[in-house]
Order: sequence, then C-alpha cells, then structure tokens
Amino acid sequence: MDNIKYIYHLPFSERSEFCKIMNQNDKWEELAGIWMQYDVLTIQSLRKEKNPTDELLTLWGHFNHTIAELFVLLSRMQHYQAMVPLLPFVEQKFHRLFYNGEANLQNMSRKQLVNKNTKDLKIAQLGISPSNSNNLLVATPAAAAIFLQSPQNTGSNEKKINESPLPKTETTLPQASYSELAIATDGWNQHNILGKGGFGIVYKGFWKNTDVAIKKIRQKGSDSDESYILQLQQSLKEIKILNSRTHENILPLYAYSFGGEAPCLIYQLMKNGSLEDRLLLRQKTKALTWMQRHEIAKGIARGLQYLHTIGDKPLIHGDIKSANILLDKNFEPRIGDFGLAREGLEKDSMKVNN
Repeated sequence: MDNIKYIYHLPFSERSEFCKIMNQNDKWEELAGIWMQYDVLTIQSLRKEKNPTDELLTLWGHFNHTIAELFVLLSRMQHYQAMVPLLPFVEQKFHRLFYNGEANLQNMSRKQLVNKNTKDLKIAQLGISPSNSNNLLVATPAAAAIFLQSPQNTGSNEKKINESPLPKTETTLPQASYSELAIATDGWNQHNILGKGGFGIVYKGFWKNTDVAIKKIRQKGSDSDESYILQLQQSLKEIKILNSRTHENILPLYAYSFGGEAPCLIYQLMKNGSLEDRLLLRQKTKALTWMQRHEIAKGIARGLQYLHTIGDKPLIHGDIKSANILLDKNFEPRIGDFGLAREGLEKDSMKVNN
C-alpha cells in the first residue's frame, strides 16, 4: 500500500470494481459535478465515453489527486459502497469515515439520503455551491440569472442583458457600455475579427485610445439557456480571477460590459497572437527562435507558479495549451482563458484527526 497513493496507482481490479459501482445509476455525475466541481461541458463530454467513471479518474488523476482524497469525497457523498474497493489503499485513520458513516447510514431515513440524478446535477450546476466548498471562483446562478432577466423576444435568440452590474463580484474593473464597444470595433466589423470559438467572437478594437481585444459572448440559435448560462458563469469566473491575480505573465483584463445585446470582456491586445498561431506559422509568420521559445516557456512557468502559490489555495488553470498562451508585441507570454480554472485543495484539507 505504501507505493499506492495516487489515483493512477489504483490497481486494475479495484479500479474496475469502483468504476462498475459508480457507473451504476450514473453516480459518477454527482461525484464529478458536485464534489469534484467539474463544469457541465466536461460532464457532457464524459457522458459520451463507454466507461465515464474511468475517464473521470484519468482526468482527475492528471492533477495528482490521491486515493485518500477520493475516499474523503465519497464519504461526504455518503456513497459507502464505492469506498469499499479503496479501503486497502488508504491509511487506517481514514477508515473511520467508512465505518462511522456506514453505521449512521442505517439510522437515517430514506428521505435524508443524497440521491442525485441527472436533473438534480444540472440544477446543482446552476445553483448554489455545496456548503462544504469554499471555492470563491464558482459563479453563482444569481449573477447569471440577472443576465437573462429580460422581456421575451420570440423573434430573436439574442438575450438583452440586464443593466445591473455584476452582483457582489467585488470587482474594481470599470464597466464599459455596449455602444462604445460597438464604436470601438467599427460596428462589429467582420474585418476586425481576431478569432471565433464556442464562446463567441473576439474582435480587435480601439477603445480609450488603446488597442484592445473584445470578447463578445453570443448565444447561438442551437444553444440552450443552460449552455448560455454556463458561458456567463465562466465569464464571471474569469473576471474574478483576472481582477484578483495580476501578474506580468497573465492576460490583463481592462473592463467588462454586461448591459447590451451581449456580454463583453475587454482585454489588452496581444499583437503577436497565440503561441499556437506562431508554432503553426499561421499567416506566414516567422518561426520562433529557440531563444524566444525558451523565454516563452520560462514566462509560462512563472505565471503558473504565481497562480499555484499566491493564495491559501492553488489556482489550477485547467486548460493550459498553446492556444491559450498569448504573445504581446515583445513576445512576452500571457496566460489567458480562465473559464475552466478552479481552486485546488489546501495541503492539509484532506487530513483526518486521530
């Protein structure tokens, strides 16, 4: 057992047994959404897998989570059957979580048991964060709901966003009007488009005598309200993070706009595009020199080290890739797109007192 600590160390037979238990009645969805705090898009992606629990373990294992951490989450989830395969691989002091919980379970009425199904999970994802969590990065549905408060407009899928600023986000960022951003982008001219994605469109603009990149979040006709709310939640999360974690290797956010046809975020313009663009030599750009690559790698490492150490809990970006590394005019890297970021666990958060 001494050599079996992390999720990826779990032996095949016990891992298979655990997956079998959690796949039954899709209990893995509660584990992923409520307790591991993965977003709806990640859960929807896992649903497509033949063995979603195994894929979930692989994904969670990438962050070096331990079997003991999983054991504690299952205890909080009150899924004692799933704890059984893990018992041999956690320290003795953790065992009381199983035995005490199993005894208490027998005295509880059926109405007190947590039995979340898929609909419950969706509600929870759009609802208040679990009381056991201190994750300040989870955007509350109250904020997202305000964005959707508007008269029904059956002739358009666009949603008018309420004029209220972000409720209780404690952001010091200025709020820009939608109309001035329209002017900054020459009426959202397609020639100013820098890129497109599932979230919407990024435009180049000239705002306050400054070159900027403006992310315009749009609801496509095929998007559900739930999907749109998720995009808004991720935008709120990004505002909170970029407003509270400023660093020379993190993309600066200048302002936001939630008062027009679509929510917008205003960033510093990264004139050399993304690292992905440069590596793929898009638009016939010159290849990066080895010295430039070395400096870019160091800058990314500095930014990540800052995120992982600046607060009481590490901030895990969750989506580091070349497309999310932006390069300024001097090829200094800036980490962007914090929509999937989440707080990690404190070093002692999984301790059990003897």
